[in-house]
Amino acid sequence: MADDKNKVPLFDGSNFSNWKFRMETLLDELDLLDILETPMNASVEAVDASDITAQDKKKKKEQLKKRDKKCKSQIVQRVADSHLEYVKDKETAFEIWTELTNTFERQGLAGQLLLRKELLLMKYSPAKETLEAHFLKFDRVMRDLRSTGAKMEEQDIVCHLLLTMPGEYDSVVTALETLSSEKLTMSFVRTRLRDEDRKREGKQRKSKNETQPPLAFATPEGTKQKWKNERRCHNCGKYGHYRSECRLNKSRSEHQQKQFKSRNANVATNSASDEGESEFSNEHSFSAYLSGNVKSTVWCLDSGASEHLVKNGNHVSNIQKLDHPVCIKIAKSGVTLKAETFGEFFGKSVVGNKVYNIYISKVLIVPGLEINLLSVRKLEMQGLAVVFKQGCGRILKGDKIIGVAQCKNKLYELKLQENVEVANLSKTDGSGKLWHHRLGHIGNSKLQKLSQIVDGVESKRNSRTRKNDHEQIDHWNLYTVIYLDLSLQNLTTKRNTS
Repeated sequence: MADDKNKVPLFDGSNFSNWKFRMETLLDELDLLDILETPMNASVEAVDASDITAQDKKKKKEQLKKRDKKCKSQIVQRVADSHLEYVKDKETAFEIWTELTNTFERQGLAGQLLLRKELLLMKYSPAKETLEAHFLKFDRVMRDLRSTGAKMEEQDIVCHLLLTMPGEYDSVVTALETLSSEKLTMSFVRTRLRDEDRKREGKQRKSKNETQPPLAFATPEGTKQKWKNERRCHNCGKYGHYRSECRLNKSRSEHQQKQFKSRNANVATNSASDEGESEFSNEHSFSAYLSGNVKSTVWCLDSGASEHLVKNGNHVSNIQKLDHPVCIKIAKSGVTLKAETFGEFFGKSVVGNKVYNIYISKVLIVPGLEINLLSVRKLEMQGLAVVFKQGCGRILKGDKIIGVAQCKNKLYELKLQENVEVANLSKTDGSGKLWHHRLGHIGNSKLQKLSQIVDGVESKRNSRTRKNDHEQIDHWNLYTVIYLDLSLQNLTTKRNTS
């Protein structure tokens, strides 16, 4: 008996529905649940009206009273001291159970209004609770609502659950809206929401691990603390900076001093006013991607296409061969097209004054195809939603519209700007005067010795020697970039015999 008492916690006025469920389960196990269904007086009258002997009636009444006392004891032992006043003046188990139910269970119109208000105000907050905890809270409210007599069909419950999801889950909700009512069961909806929640948790873990910002060009400011104790200034003799950074260097102009104080790493991005991501992703890149002419590519949204298809390889990059060719059936009977290669598409989508980066992976290259096709099925698999309304096909990621396709000639055409990869040509000045200044004004004679000492450095004399040494340097060209960590003041004329 002591073990049975520990199965159900004491009722202290909270969570009555859970306590009631536990008590009904325990009494059913002890074969006492029927005592709570009929008043004691009605059970005794039923025994008196039965066609049995007086001795059997007396025996049955005694058994009935004994079971009622046992059921009453089970209930009283699981009520906290603070709430015993509700049951002290009750004589039978049925009276105790009825009193507790009428007092603590929400019933009637007032109870329904409170529960429906709680249901409408309920919102899932990923920062405060897990998705499973939200499901449990939602189920508790729905169970209490049913206990008040409210009739709730499964479609109504699904709608209420989707209304509790925040704006980050709008893409999933929009995708579920397109399904038929037969497929929208609670188990299916919860599975889709769990999948989306796991994707978001994975992205958050990845973003936390990648806390180091990307650097395009490293500067002394970025490594200042690391090498602070190892650098020594040859101007003031102190550690922590170089001579060129010394504050006591009066030869440096004020403009140069301000530049050294505010030097930071430069980051080049290909972002515009606003950036999107997913299969339409957000990236950092160098200016080689930003230069060049803007080229547009037209894609048609196709709900019947199982893959993204492009008519030639001019619009994609990183072209690779498929392991096995893919045969593609088209609307024309008996005609098939074959795809043997695939690539990736990088571009931009312009929506109003916002620009989103586009990345479409594994685009099949199909020679003979008349138009480029963007598969709605593949977009939905990536967590996006496509909504066709008022002559436009809108591609949604969460609550953002990252692409708009206009209806033309009964087709929804989406224009995407391609990233044209170009690079800028850089030309260096290899004149002797330039290297004379770069190497600390070493003079023409030292430049000649340098070409004799260092392998790979060539010099070319273009004219006869002039009287002015600095004018003479202009006609010496160095064709190799030189990086030296030694003093050129005491260069000898010895060649490196190795």
